[in-house]
Amino acid sequence: MNSNIMGKLIKKLREDKGWTQAELAEKIPIGRNAVSKWERGKTIPDISALIRLRDIFNVSLDELLLGEKYSQNKPSLKLKYVFASILIFSIFLGYFFVNQYKSVNLYTTSEEDKKKIAYKWLSEITNNELLKEDLYNNLKEQEEKYGSKIEAWKLLN
Repeated sequence: MNSNIMGKLIKKLREDKGWTQAELAEKIPIGRNAVSKWERGKTIPDISALIRLRDIFNVSLDELLLGEKYSQNKPSLKLKYVFASILIFSIFLGYFFVNQYKSVNLYTTSEEDKKKIAYKWLSEITNNELLKEDLYNNLKEQEEKYGSKIEAWKLLN
């Protein structure tokens, strides 16, 4: 808390309202000399005067004590904490779901049903030799990449 900075803010707030030191002193109520001393940084307002200044100028006590008026465009510290909390929570939630997604089997069909579907599908397209070779290569790549065993290859050989 710097008395000079606080004094400059009080003076700015008073001048923004178009008041003289005497008019502000009358609203508190306090002597005009006290307002002059605050604005010059010689003394600081006592707690009761700070509360009146807060109400008169519609600012927070933090703003008065720190000597800066928060603009409407400047986010408050509380708002920054809220945004940071949401961001951290979102990252945590995303990480959690990615890990859950990896461990969940997305297919609800049994292994036997999967084989039947693969055999049926492959039997319908095995008449086309280019398609058959391309499919075989894709299946082989999948097995090498993911280590999955696809017994449908037997239809292609």
